Amino acid sequence: GQNNDEALQDFHAKVAHLLQLAPGKKCLDLGCGVGGLLRDVGRESGASVTGITLSDEEVRIGNELNQSMGLGPHLQHCQGQHAAASVRGVLL
Repeated sequence: GQNNDEALQDFHAKVAHLLQLAPGKKCLDLGCGVGGLLRDVGRESGASVTGITLSDEEVRIGNELNQSMGLGPHLQHCQGQHAAASVRGVLL
């Protein structure tokens, strides 16, 4: 059987597939925390994924994890409030 991390990665891959994410598509992860879903979906699909979280510390950690895993500029974390997010042209 799978361990919890493997099961979560499989679930995130299914999310990417159900949302029909692919290179050239965009996705917004509201309340992303340090970005586990963001990274898995971006890695699986090649889509550009932006995560928004309230915490500056989560932004710092998430962006450091993205860099350390070699996940390019198509994945990013931003600090902000969800209600203030601009979602024009972004698949939610």
